[in-house]
Amino acid sequence: MKTIKGPALFLAQFAGDEAPFNSWDSITKWAADCGYKGVQVPSWDGRLFDLAKAAESKDPVGTHGSSIWPKPQRARPTAMSSRGRPRPMASK
Repeated sequence: MKTIKGPALFLAQFAGDEAPFNSWDSITKWAADCGYKGVQVPSWDGRLFDLAKAAESKDPVGTHGSSIWPKPQRARPTAMSSRGRPRPMASK
């Protein structure tokens, strides 16, 4: 990683059943509107991330152009959390 491009946010603490916290599109828009450039993705929350689709995908999960990430990405995924230590993601 050459540079860090702005603040990022851990989404698990905000994810919920009501908008804008209940879908990838709306929560990343909300995060971007709050000034965040990146988000840490909780891999266990199916409202925000499809772990089964990621497992079957031929694209690397950390690739921002990967087909597993819904479009548009307002705040980009920067790390993946698996209820343990966050895992940084590759950048294109």
